[in-house]
Amino acid sequence: MIYFVKDSTNSFVKIGSSKNVSKCLKTLQASTGSVLEVLGTMPENEFTETGLHMMFSEDRAQGEWFRHSPALSSFIEEHANKFSDGYGLPSGTRLRTVGALGAIIKAYRLKRGLTQAQLASGISASRQWVVDVEKGKISAEVGMIFQVIQFLDIPLGIV
Repeated sequence: MIYFVKDSTNSFVKIGSSKNVSKCLKTLQASTGSVLEVLGTMPENEFTETGLHMMFSEDRAQGEWFRHSPALSSFIEEHANKFSDGYGLPSGTRLRTVGALGAIIKAYRLKRGLTQAQLASGISASRQWVVDVEKGKISAEVGMIFQVIQFLDIPLGIV
């Protein structure tokens, strides 16, 4: 996942890539000491991190940090998805694998401060069932998955 992070102190934008943007953001905030904002994310398909670095090389400030130029701003607005509400996923994320669904369930469970046992108790399932779902080993009935979605209040919709 490619991400665009703006540093509020100097208006530079970092173009980077990470499998876990939320975790990366926490690490960046700790290392810079600045307030950072994720401007957007996008899958590394049509564009790559290296390709974007080359595309915006005229705006490079230092390393992976670039001046927030009109061209970069327009690119982010046109191509990037808005970042999520803090659960580590950009809005509009498509569920393509059971592993992705398991990761979402785990993120929401952790955000609510629940243990696997507490979630299992809340939906009348075993803890092992929750472990398997979070690992993407879903061989469960759809009804149980929807109980988890409802219990954790995970927004689910058609885009």
